[in-house]
Amino acid sequence: MRSISNQYLFVILPAALFIGCASEKKDLINAKSANTIPAYEAFLEKHPEGALADSARLYMERIYFHRADSVNTITAFEGFLEQYPQGLLSDSARVRIDNLLPPAPELTGLKIVSTESDRCEVHFTLSVRHKAGTVSETREPDVYIVMFCGHTGFFTTARVEKIDRIDANHSTIRASFYHAGPDATCSGTCSLKVSMENTDGYESNDIQTDITFR
Repeated sequence: MRSISNQYLFVILPAALFIGCASEKKDLINAKSANTIPAYEAFLEKHPEGALADSARLYMERIYFHRADSVNTITAFEGFLEQYPQGLLSDSARVRIDNLLPPAPELTGLKIVSTESDRCEVHFTLSVRHKAGTVSETREPDVYIVMFCGHTGFFTTARVEKIDRIDANHSTIRASFYHAGPDATCSGTCSLKVSMENTDGYESNDIQTDITFR
């Protein structure tokens, strides 16, 4: 009698597995036919550990990605990445964000206007090429300087004195700084390196020149 029961089990179990797989496959086909988030969520609620569960999750990821792609904003793709930081389409979302970022400002010229050696004071102007609108009317960009005089060096933020717009993509920035430390006296030739961060938070290239203090 026991041997007969075992024979039935060998027949019934594979059949049940086959029926279960067929049911899951049919449910996924129905979900794909609807191709909506609720349809895939209903499938996953019914088959959370099924053989096709990962396929359903991928279809959901694609829907969310296409939604972000249709809006085509940085915020939309960042929202997608919050849901799928390691998804199959995460790298594509990051590429989209990079393509949407405004370009960093480019420093194209640095001119020294005047210097004062007693406190290492320097007045200078920068020529800037930037995307229209990135030099804000409400907040000044940050201008950073690094200066070395012999073995003495320091890093500071320059004071922006004036921004002159030349046209939609170019401007001139007048700025100055001084070093008020105990070793503030500068003499001879010093090296000055300048960079700028615009109001969108993107840093420019560096531009460098030598200064002679007398």
